[in-house]
Amino acid sequence: MDQYKGIVKINVLGAERGFKFGTMQAALFCKEMKCKLSDMAVLLDGNDIDAQITWYWSASVAYSRLYKETEYSKDEVAAWIDTYGFESMDKQTAESMLVPNDQTPLNQKEGDQSNGQ
Repeated sequence: MDQYKGIVKINVLGAERGFKFGTMQAALFCKEMKCKLSDMAVLLDGNDIDAQITWYWSASVAYSRLYKETEYSKDEVAAWIDTYGFESMDKQTAESMLVPNDQTPLNQKEGDQSNGQ
């Protein structure tokens, strides 16, 4: 298990691709999209396909820098999205933000009625 929160690993065409969502990813997204952090949610909530691709590209770059691996281009990340699909990637991204063994109400998975005691 990864030591960091926000890690997603997705198998795309037989190769595992890593994404790190968090502070550096948000900074990279904002720099690439030339926006403020407060604008990020608005961009992602709309129909801006470039914002969606940039969201995953910035997470890919953040992962690559953290683990000192090859950085991939937006074109390559867009091809991964074409293969895996936005919906599947979004689901795994949301699950990655859960903290292992944290039973606070915001961290419980759907259907989990335990209270951590």
